[in-house]
Amino acid sequence: MPGLVLPSSVTVPIAIEGGHEEEFEEIGDRSRTLNGNMRQTVRAWKSNHRFRTAPISTATAASIISSLQGSQPLACHGTLIGVSSSTTANYNGQLISRAYTAASTAKFAVLEFRLMES
Repeated sequence: MPGLVLPSSVTVPIAIEGGHEEEFEEIGDRSRTLNGNMRQTVRAWKSNHRFRTAPISTATAASIISSLQGSQPLACHGTLIGVSSSTTANYNGQLISRAYTAASTAKFAVLEFRLMES
């Protein structure tokens, strides 16, 4: 199963269906010159990953949230971001949403968050 490990060895269980999306951010600029030619100063492409967890315990959710709110950037690894466990990649983490099961005394939560390459 593809995985993601955040700092302090928190393994994130990713949802099977639609749990991971990858986008690429262009670092630089593109514009047209006066004669209509394209001018570009694209220096790099950075990857952004959006994750949704499978239903997890509230304790695991709290540890993931604390990792995302801790010191930035995060040194992550895992097959989902294409980095082996012997190396790490630096990402900035951002919590997007948190949902609990229907019961008011929920023991499970689903998190959605984004990792943006530093």
